[in-house]
Amino acid sequence: MDLECRQETVVCWDAVSRLKVEREESGEMIVPDACPDVGTVLAARPRLLLQRKEAMTGRGELSGLIRVGVLYRPEGEGDPAAMEVTLPFSATAEHPALTAECLLWAEPRILSADVHLLNSRKVLVKVIYCLEITVYRARTETLLSLVEDPELWGVRQQTGMMRGFFSVSVQEKTFTYQDTLTLPTGQPDPAEVLLTEARCLCTEARVVGDKLLFKGEAAVDLLCRDGEGGLFPVRFSLPFSQVMEGESDGDVCRTSVLITDMTCLQDPEDCRTFRMELSMTAQGEVCRTVETPVLSDLYSMGYEVETEGEDLPVCDLKERDEARETARILLPWPAGEAGGSCQDLHVRLGRSRVRREEGKLLLAQEVCVSALCESEAGPVGLEGTGEIVHALPAEEGELCLWTAEPCQEPAARADAQGLEAAVTLNFRWLRLEEGTCPVIRRVSLGEKLQRTEDSPSLVIRAVREGQTLWDIAKANSAAQEDIMAASGLTGEEIFPGQMLLIPRTAG
Repeated sequence: MDLECRQETVVCWDAVSRLKVEREESGEMIVPDACPDVGTVLAARPRLLLQRKEAMTGRGELSGLIRVGVLYRPEGEGDPAAMEVTLPFSATAEHPALTAECLLWAEPRILSADVHLLNSRKVLVKVIYCLEITVYRARTETLLSLVEDPELWGVRQQTGMMRGFFSVSVQEKTFTYQDTLTLPTGQPDPAEVLLTEARCLCTEARVVGDKLLFKGEAAVDLLCRDGEGGLFPVRFSLPFSQVMEGESDGDVCRTSVLITDMTCLQDPEDCRTFRMELSMTAQGEVCRTVETPVLSDLYSMGYEVETEGEDLPVCDLKERDEARETARILLPWPAGEAGGSCQDLHVRLGRSRVRREEGKLLLAQEVCVSALCESEAGPVGLEGTGEIVHALPAEEGELCLWTAEPCQEPAARADAQGLEAAVTLNFRWLRLEEGTCPVIRRVSLGEKLQRTEDSPSLVIRAVREGQTLWDIAKANSAAQEDIMAASGLTGEEIFPGQMLLIPRTAG
């Protein structure tokens, strides 16, 4: 029969898989009739709008739009012009652990965007993007902590404490932001908005009661052309504050906000006023350290016992911290063109990777920088790529979860070789120590132990290497306190080769 035991319940979300999907989308586009012929492409500014995430059996499907703003010099004379190319995308991530009940946490990245001029009225756009996906699945873990009425069955039991760092809540929420924006005083009147970009940054996340509160800002960048053909950038910081319901108490909160759609319309009656609308999806995770009593081992002095157990994988939080790193990235001048002031600077994060070197964990984030500069011949587009690295001390058996994001506006300085951009990233990380905790899942009581008339009531045993007093008591169905009394021990410490007297109580 199964012994009745007290139970403890742990409700959490498991990261059952971390996937990375890399794809390429391409398409040709005819230049709209209202736009002049293309002479030279100056910049391609892509943004990925992830509009759908769906988990299914064995796979996850993600889709949305890639919009690429293309800035160019017209053929012949003329002010800089722009057009937008839209590419639909869909991607599939496959993993056997995926089910319809899973939640997909996605971080999209544009790795590269290239615009090839086929002729003055047609361009080919190629975009390589990456989706970093964490697959979460809700789990309810029921653990045995104590046998009820142990003396009735002659049960001796060992209990322990399972300590683990768990995701106790993973959710997402969609919301919109609408506002009317006015150009700051001192900016020229914009004749046209050429490029529009936006990104979201969460600045605060905390749990209050059963709610997750998070704040941040959407940074909207406009590249405008004035009436004389000059280019100038405009930035709007749009603060947002939202609440996710039904969160659990936690020590560590993580949020990420994705822009799923955006429109920026210039007021036809007031060129300095814009109507902005953003659609966003927030992803939120709450983690905390959970300590739960568990039944780790047992035996009976009067009955045969059968147990089912396992070593449960757990992670313990060793460190949570953040740090800033700055790197200088050179954007070389194109052949035949040099010099000029920087008019617009854009930073995009590329691939991320982790590598180990000499007892350190190196968190490496690729950074892609593009700029527009004014030269004697007119606007010039520049590009450069570099890597920003943060080093952490690392030990075997550790897991590091980390992110990196721009934390301040990049600075640029021109020299004879090109434009040198100083880019600063804020690295945030969790260092987790992986381990196991022994747990008993089920206890079955069998036949009563019998001691025959010729069975000795006292046996002597030598302690073997690695044995504990508990091990010897369990192997002989005896009580530890009886062995200590018979052997004259004042504590549970024993050593190899020591002789112990073991009373036999079963009968």
